[in-house]
Amino acid sequence: MILYQTELLTPESSRQKTKERVPFSKDGSEYVIALCRLWVKIIHLKEDESKREAFMETFNQWQSLSCLLGAEVVHAMDRFMSLLARHCLTDMIMGCRCCGKLSPDEINLLSMLFSLQSGQREKAYEILARKVEAQHLEMTFHTLILIACSLQKIGLPIKGEILEALSQETYRVRRAVH
Repeated sequence: MILYQTELLTPESSRQKTKERVPFSKDGSEYVIALCRLWVKIIHLKEDESKREAFMETFNQWQSLSCLLGAEVVHAMDRFMSLLARHCLTDMIMGCRCCGKLSPDEINLLSMLFSLQSGQREKAYEILARKVEAQHLEMTFHTLILIACSLQKIGLPIKGEILEALSQETYRVRRAVH
């Protein structure tokens, strides 16, 4: 994977800058997983004032991915994750940002996005229907479609060979955003 450096502001001072590594890849799944895991971490950290510095660091990473991917993808992902957090029938398991293995829920998310990008809307809808309350299914599905289309539009499709490797449990997330 190719890495590049981007400058991010830290909470200590707007003049003091640190270098953070952000993945650059043509694999949309890597970005989807990074966004999901960062979103979950932000939600957990924002509740605890004693973890303000960690919150700001994580939020800066979210912002850098936002700049890289564009607001359309990131806003749709934020909305999707918010809908899942409120209307899921079962708990969603998301790995931490350092996890090398994807959870079944993360694999399902990638499968739904791949299905949508491959024109298999029914398959994606069936997977999502098992997870989301019926009265919120259409809105959640529409948001998922926005994510799939936005990723494809910027040249980051979910790749079938990665999903195949995931189903064989031989795939490990290359490098999470640190």
